[in-house]
Amino acid sequence: MSKKIKISVMSGTRDLRSTTSALASFEIMKDYWRDRFDKVAADKPDFIVLPEACDRFLDMDESVKIEYDLLRENESPAFFNGLAKEFDSAVIYNIRHDDCNTTFACSRTGNLAGKYIKTYPMTTEMEQGIIPGNGAAVFKVDKIGRAGFATCFDLNFEELREEYVQLKPEVIFFNSMYHGGLVQKSWAYTTRAFFISSICGRESAITAPNGRILASTTNYTDYCTAIVNLDSELIHLDFHWDKLNALKKKYGAGVIIDDIGHLGSVFVSSEMEDKTMGDLINEFEFTKLDDYLNHARSVREKHLK
Repeated sequence: MSKKIKISVMSGTRDLRSTTSALASFEIMKDYWRDRFDKVAADKPDFIVLPEACDRFLDMDESVKIEYDLLRENESPAFFNGLAKEFDSAVIYNIRHDDCNTTFACSRTGNLAGKYIKTYPMTTEMEQGIIPGNGAAVFKVDKIGRAGFATCFDLNFEELREEYVQLKPEVIFFNSMYHGGLVQKSWAYTTRAFFISSICGRESAITAPNGRILASTTNYTDYCTAIVNLDSELIHLDFHWDKLNALKKKYGAGVIIDDIGHLGSVFVSSEMEDKTMGDLINEFEFTKLDDYLNHARSVREKHLK
């Protein structure tokens, strides 16, 4: 059964300039993000995702920073939660809070659905007082039953990625200053999750579990929107060619079979309201990619000498 969610991501800017007043700077920050939300409002997204440290100025004078940090510590959550309610969209935002690099997930009603604390801060962050988190977090946020999270430097650590492999989130939100390059696609594929990256000042993207980029920001436009269908599965091509042809012949536009090439697997989605991917897997006796690989492991064990 089609389970579509519309997601908008923001790249933000590294050029936002503060003033010599903490309060005035906070108003500049709020005006900036309200303007960016207006840019995607017509799309009516279910989720709006912001980059790491989205309430921070990179150029702020040290004489203002202490007062500004106290102000944003107290006021930023209420501001971003208010935007969620105002724009009727869940908001994923990242700020420094209680000495942690924290990603908040706010429902479209303005209520906190949960939070994730950056598991692997950079050494320089920890030396400045940032406390690391305890690992992966998966919880329900509005239409996403199992949302996962990662922040910036986290992307380098296989331990965290492996936690998500076991937890099986449908979507992973990645708020960051660091882009990660090919590692983003690797996370999407190995966790079998849609990978939603919001990168400060750099290309942000919505990537499917097969590595296909569904939408991305550009050097001209620092926001983008795409629809993801969570009722999807990766199916290996072995033993499935005829079954996939039969599936398409029977249901036509009711299914999407996305072959990105070179993977040996395809990403299959149900576009129908009365058939889930589970129904189609049972009807055509498909083997999910992970089950196919696990079967290969078990056969190998039998043939070891």
